[in-house]
Amino acid sequence: MTPYEQLIAAAEALDCMPAEEPPPYVSPSGGNGNGHALGERPGDLFNARSTWAEVLEPHGWTLVLRRGEQGYWRRPGKEGRTWSATTGPRPHGGDLLHVFTSSAAPFDPDKNYTKFTAYVLLNHGGDYRQAARALLDLGYQSPPRPEKAAAPPAPLRRVPASQLRRLRDTEKWLWRGLVPAEMVTIFSALPKAGKTTLLAHLLRAVEDGGGFCGQDAARARVVYVTEESESLWAERRDRLGLKDHCEFILRPFRAKPTVTQWLEFLKLLTDSLAERPAELVVVDTLAKLWPVRNENDASEVTEALMPLLEVAYGLRTTLLLVHHLRKSEGLESTATRGSGGITASVDSIIELRRFNAKDRKDRRRVLSCDARFDDRVDEMVVELALDGCSYRAHGDRHDTVRGEIVEVLKGCLPAEPPGWTREEVEIAWPADECPSSRSLLSALNHGAELGLWQRSGEGKKGNPYRFWSVL
Repeated sequence: MTPYEQLIAAAEALDCMPAEEPPPYVSPSGGNGNGHALGERPGDLFNARSTWAEVLEPHGWTLVLRRGEQGYWRRPGKEGRTWSATTGPRPHGGDLLHVFTSSAAPFDPDKNYTKFTAYVLLNHGGDYRQAARALLDLGYQSPPRPEKAAAPPAPLRRVPASQLRRLRDTEKWLWRGLVPAEMVTIFSALPKAGKTTLLAHLLRAVEDGGGFCGQDAARARVVYVTEESESLWAERRDRLGLKDHCEFILRPFRAKPTVTQWLEFLKLLTDSLAERPAELVVVDTLAKLWPVRNENDASEVTEALMPLLEVAYGLRTTLLLVHHLRKSEGLESTATRGSGGITASVDSIIELRRFNAKDRKDRRRVLSCDARFDDRVDEMVVELALDGCSYRAHGDRHDTVRGEIVEVLKGCLPAEPPGWTREEVEIAWPADECPSSRSLLSALNHGAELGLWQRSGEGKKGNPYRFWSVL
């Protein structure tokens, strides 16, 4: 063996095994996220069609030696018969460039590169998108796939006014005043505020129909699409006694779906409902289940929302979408997170908030509703029982606050005339924080009208109302 061959053998003996490259990115739809299937991307085609000479020589690299499929390359600016990198098949996959030196920028030492990666670094400063576009212009693209014949459009149906279908008043609401039947409701709250807990009790109420939180609930079969685990719903089932009028689609996606996956899921859901109908479909939560990545992008929201609405309108079922409130407060039903296109597209907007945000132990919640019907429930306070097995309603927030004040007044007012004025009640108020003068006077007058205490005076300057308890 000549000295030169000995040198080659020594170099081969010192050659490092390449590090295993991560697998290529595969999107959930089976492509690369840019409309190309694996093997058809510009980078894949470049790796298959190009040569290392086409990649390296324009940038001053020189092929020093070739032994079989292995090439030995000298970096720009270096002289002699020495080399700085090798190319050729590697045990861990592909025809790769392996660089030995730290003087071969933009390459790092002891790393492997595909032809496409080397091309990106040498020609486009590491910008893969720019490089892919450039390769497309150079012809690195697969032949276009044959287009599928477009389905003929559905015939246009014109419905005369006299034939428009109207629900009877007894059929108009699934949950009276809040969730309209055969329409779409968005139900929003801050995280962990009790959305799903309230809905679980609604599921129990619609088994046979009847009252729920002081409002009628219709009998309904339910399909509940949930992001939560099976065990959580099994616990709720056992605690509340949920029956098989409820069916669950458990975590249909393990990651954020693509638009294609979302449409495929809605098609399966629609087919399932057509075969075995349900009066109520719940999607909980919208943010975790639909493909929208920017909720403030009206066009992206609309693209995902429109086919979802057809679940309700096309099958005449009730659709309840569970979503989140934004962190900042919003007036007139604008607090739902994301584009205004969400709330503009639905028929009823329900917002759930804590009655007292400062008291995390307060079990009361305020439901605010804005629906297309005049007989909606604008506001209702509900309270979860201590055992977690039932709710009761308190009226609206004003009624609830007034009721609290009345309970304090029962043990506060003097037992005989002439009684106290509102100002004197404020001075003697036993709690740390006295209610507003307006709320206190409203409660005093309300209690007098109910006969809980006596009232004298005319409520005018010089002759104010005075209140004392009934013995």
